[in-house]
Amino acid sequence: MNLFQEWVPKRYDARVTVVGQRLFGVAIHAASSDAYVDWRTDYASRSYEPIDLPVRVCNGILAYMKRFDLLYGAFDFAVTDDRWYFLECNANGQFGWLEAETGLPITAAMAHLLAGVTV
Repeated sequence: MNLFQEWVPKRYDARVTVVGQRLFGVAIHAASSDAYVDWRTDYASRSYEPIDLPVRVCNGILAYMKRFDLLYGAFDFAVTDDRWYFLECNANGQFGWLEAETGLPITAAMAHLLAGVTV
């Protein structure tokens, strides 16, 4: 079986980690051609930057979470100058490495969610 995906001339990749109603956006910048194609191939060449998310993207993500009755999701996007291309939502996606690189309080958000604390 072959799987093909349209080539997207992206500026960067983005991972949006969702915990309850909180969204944490991170741009993943690639410094090598391998990482530009797939950021998972060259960990040493990546850099990370917390980013603000467009309202339209936030609304779409929250609608997805509601539709599938999810409390957690790791959304991946390819981002161009004018468009966010949705790639996948991983209901088990990792976030520790992003928190370590950016300081985003994802673990605290998860603890609050599990404890039933609204932030």
